[in-house]
Amino acid sequence: MSAELLYARLPGLRLPSVTLCGPATPIERAEAGDRGGARLWVKREDLSSPFYGGNKVRCLEPVIGALEARGVRRAHATGAWGSNQAVALAIHGARRGLETGAVLFPQPPSRAAGDNLRALLATDCAARL
Repeated sequence: MSAELLYARLPGLRLPSVTLCGPATPIERAEAGDRGGARLWVKREDLSSPFYGGNKVRCLEPVIGALEARGVRRAHATGAWGSNQAVALAIHGARRGLETGAVLFPQPPSRAAGDNLRALLATDCAARL
């Protein structure tokens, strides 16, 4: 639910938030393979930010907003070696001036997990494996 819809339903509620993403991302029809005639649509959250996109970034907007409102300057993520959340925090937290860290635990190897771990280690995030 978008913040605007949430505030419309609960008019007294106001939560700190920051803007990390652009406007709404497109929904596109997938053209891959035979799906038995079913239509498949994909929400392109990967386009939410030119720095690092995905649905984890939208989730960080109120989290980082709350941290900033409280004067917190350091934040850590936890997750598996291939954590999208850890990468999103490392990139977007640093853009907002936060010191970032990640506490990571093992997961079965995969290309996506390896790509994310390399992306995380390429940042200034203090990662503990």
